[in-house]
Formats: sequence, structure tokens, C-alpha cells
Amino acid sequence: MNSFKDIIGHVEIISLLAGALKGGRISHAYLFSGPGGVGKTTTAMAFVKSLLCSEPQGGGACGLCRSCRQFESGNHPDLHYIMPEGATIKISQVRQLHEGVSLRPFQSTRQIFIISEAHSMTREAANSFLKVLEEPPAGVVFILISDNPQSLLSTISSRCQQVNFRPLSDQEIRTGLQRLKGISEEESGLSSALAGGSLGQALELLENDTERNQVTSLLDKLDSAAATEVTFLAGELAGQEVNFQRFMDMLMLWYRDMLMCKKGSKNLIVNRDHAHIINAKAHQLSVHRIIKNMKVVEQTKTKLAFRTNTRLALEGLFFSLAGINDKEDLVQLGFNPN
Repeated sequence: MNSFKDIIGHVEIISLLAGALKGGRISHAYLFSGPGGVGKTTTAMAFVKSLLCSEPQGGGACGLCRSCRQFESGNHPDLHYIMPEGATIKISQVRQLHEGVSLRPFQSTRQIFIISEAHSMTREAANSFLKVLEEPPAGVVFILISDNPQSLLSTISSRCQQVNFRPLSDQEIRTGLQRLKGISEEESGLSSALAGGSLGQALELLENDTERNQVTSLLDKLDSAAATEVTFLAGELAGQEVNFQRFMDMLMLWYRDMLMCKKGSKNLIVNRDHAHIINAKAHQLSVHRIIKNMKVVEQTKTKLAFRTNTRLALEGLFFSLAGINDKEDLVQLGFNPN
């Protein structure tokens, strides 16, 4: 484990790092940046293992030497981790880092410091860390990992070699799920479609079907809901801990599958384990109505991204999806139907 061959995607980055290892062109500081769950930490760990390896082979770790065994067991004396204590990396942690970098490596030729969520450094901690970067000690390598590099001091970013990770492709995520979970390509379809380029999120979706169950339950209830129930459902969901961006993506995918049914392309359905339900619901709606619902879902997703009042946004969405046009019901709720 923890080798370059275990990494999904990012071929150019692996080539860059392996080439630097083979050529001995190691920077004193790297900034691994990109969306969450795309492989930044996995790649950093493979790189670090190779940096510490006493008998590297072809730009990678041998996996057999003492250093590699220590790395795998999590007790290498020259590898140090800094991560947020609570919400931030504090000045006290950076002061400890100052003490650490002043010491010689215990066993290897380098000391390596991995700084996870580097963007969470307080201003005071960041300014203190900057002093180390300005005059880096020999034999020290810093690897900063961040999914929000814009929040780092520009003076820190500019002193690091930039390693920018992109979202993974749908096929790369499918490959990752098949390799890590031993599932078929068909079984990986839903998670990869909703993952947004993040293998980490795809794994989470695969192991937790709660959100999709919420979507299917909601749509069942909206089928026959009166206005008062729609309002209740919106308030209930707004009060829960929900990833609303992903929830909207799931809704969108559900209607997209209905559209595939209407077009006679059932083989393109992503929610295949719910195909019979989707097909039944598709027969209840016109193509025009399905497309209209998809547009409303997309509009609501945008509203929620800009922190619009969650309950009001969900009420508007649910009224539209339920197709409520009973003026009497709306008046009773205080809505103006005109």
C-alpha cells in the first residue's frame, strides 16, 4: 500500500513526482491542492514513503526496507503530522514545528512534515510558519495539503511547488470503486455519477444510502401531498443535517432517469436497482413536466449554494414538484396563488 501504483488517476502528477525522486530534484515545500476526496493525501503518502525509502526503485518506494516498514506501521521517526486542533492549526503547533525542524533527522536523510488542511492555519500560525519557509533548513521537506488554497497566505503558496489535483473522471471513479470495493462497473454507476469527481465521496455514497432513500421517500410523499403536507415536509428536511447540493444532484438524477425511460433508453438509467419505480413514475409525467422539474431542482440547488433561506427554497421546490395548483389550499396557507 501507499505506492504510486495504488493511486487512481493523476498520471501527470505521479510522473512529475516520480521524476523528481529519480532525479533528486526535491523541493523544500509542496502544496497539494484540489477538491476534497480526489487523492491528495493518498498521493502525498506515496510520495513521502518514497522520500524516506532507503532503497527506492524506479522513483518509488521499495516497500521492504526498514523505513518502508516503519512508514507502514505509522511510527517512522522522521515523519511528522500537523493537523487542525478543532477548527484551526494554532500558533502553539507551529512553534512545535519550529523546534522539530531545528533537529537533525533521526534515521533518514530528511525530515518530512505533512500539514493537513493547511488553509486552517490561524493568521498568527501562518506568519510563524512563513518564517520557516523563508529560510528552510537543509533536509526538511514540507507537504501542505489543502482543498481551499485561496485561504492560504500568498507568501506561503508562492514558496511551495504547486501540485494541483483535478476532479477524477467518471471512469476513474468507477475503476477506483471496483478496485477498492470489488464491485462491478454497473454497481459503481450511481456513486460515480453523484461523486462530483471525488473518489472519497463516491466511497461514502456507496457505504451510506441514507440520502438516496430520503429522495425516494420524499418523491413518494409528494405524489399525493396536499399543500399543508408539502410545507411540513420542507420544514422537516430543512431542520436536518443534509448535504443539500448532493441531495439536489440525486433528485436531478432521478428525473434524468425518468427522462431516459420516456425516451425508451432504459439501459441508460443510473438508479438501476429502482428501475421499476422510476419507470412507473415516468408514465405519470409528461416529458415537458419532467424537464420542468429538472429546471426547478437546478434553480433550487443554485439558491441553496448562495445560502438562501433553506426552508423557503425547499417549499418552493416541493410545491413545484408536487404540482400543487389548488388555489384554496394555497390561500389557506397564506400564499397568493395569482
